[in-house]
Amino acid sequence: KALSHCLLPFIKQLPEEDAELLIAIEIEEVSQKEYAENNGINYSTLKSRVKKSRKKLYDIFHSCCDFSIDTRGNIMEYNPKSGNCDRC
Repeated sequence: KALSHCLLPFIKQLPEEDAELLIAIEIEEVSQKEYAENNGINYSTLKSRVKKSRKKLYDIFHSCCDFSIDTRGNIMEYNPKSGNCDRC
């Protein structure tokens, strides 16, 4: 949970389209299906975009912290990399 306050600053580092998508789905908890319908995007296309956006976000997190993830993709623990993370 301590890392959760960092999520928005990391998301905002993404390209605008990726950031808007992840803010709606991850922060505002809009379902992917609803987001696709509301934005005129094919659902399977949206699922692919979400996956790519999450990968970009993962890469940003990884540049800042070492972390372990459980089988569901939840962060179990993390350790900031020395001097690499001033976003949190």
